Amino acid sequence: MAVKVEYDTLIDAPYDLVWDVTNDVASWADLFAPSYESVDVIHQEGDTIRFRITKVPDEEGRVMTWVSDRTMDREAGQTRAARVETGPFEFMHIVWDYEQEPEGVRLTWNYGFA
Repeated sequence: MAVKVEYDTLIDAPYDLVWDVTNDVASWADLFAPSYESVDVIHQEGDTIRFRITKVPDEEGRVMTWVSDRTMDREAGQTRAARVETGPFEFMHIVWDYEQEPEGVRLTWNYGFA
């Protein structure tokens, strides 16, 4: 059964800064600390990047890791990602939408997975 989940947040910062920081995949271990232990860039070509995320061990010592592809479209204000190594999922697709609002940038995450 496929599931769709959406989250959003309003970030009080300039659009270019929000875009640059949130799309600097190599720095996600710092940005999403303490959840991510490491992010390793495997390959990048143009606006598409393949990377491995390794999460910190859970309370039972299990470590989750996976590889994803992410394509960034700054002009459209959107990124699209899909897990290459799906792990326990049949599929996982993620879309991030960036929208300028008077108070800042609304970043919306849409997850689809099964």
